Amino acid sequence: MLSQLQILNSYHLKILALVTMIIDHIGAIFYPHLIFLRIIGRVAFVLYAFMLVEGVYHTNNIHKYIKKIFIWALLSEVPFDIAFYGTPFYFGHQNIYFTLLISILGIYYLQRIKSFFYSIIVVLVVINVSCFLNFDYSWYGTTMILAFYLLKKLNAFKYIFIQTISTIATFNILGVQIFAFLGFIPILIYNGQQGKKIGAIYYSCYAIHLLIFALIKYLIND
Repeated sequence: MLSQLQILNSYHLKILALVTMIIDHIGAIFYPHLIFLRIIGRVAFVLYAFMLVEGVYHTNNIHKYIKKIFIWALLSEVPFDIAFYGTPFYFGHQNIYFTLLISILGIYYLQRIKSFFYSIIVVLVVINVSCFLNFDYSWYGTTMILAFYLLKKLNAFKYIFIQTISTIATFNILGVQIFAFLGFIPILIYNGQQGKKIGAIYYSCYAIHLLIFALIKYLIND
């Protein structure tokens, strides 16, 4: 029954991630009082987290994958700082690609460590680094990505159950983040196929749209 409903491929999830991310940032930067924009935006990170793990499982070169995430983390930081904080260098909050980067590095070592004890150490290091360096989504983001990786072998219902519980548990801290459960709907109907290739736009859109938003914000406030 579920297999008949699985109509979305990787291309669809990436497009949905991009669209909801842009909507979220429109709300965050221009209309912070319009909560529904932020609610829609809660879908974005869930999909980015999920697709990062899918990429890990399907890549032929994990080192190249890590390098790509690292490059986009560097390229996105100035646009991120300008768009959200009005300065090219703000060290109190780092862009989402650093969250993805520390998470994929954690996954890289988890793939190579057989010891349960050292695996726990890796997980704790990843989570604490994301908190200490103020990566976007902090411990919540890295925990979600690592959970997606560790639960890859389980079925979609368990994905949704476990991740939704973790979201509910953080409700009092993260507010609208409770609506992240909406991101599990497209994941539930994901068929595991690649579909059309989206190309570099999936990675570059983050920095590009933040630069555009920063310019618009400057023109509006000038």
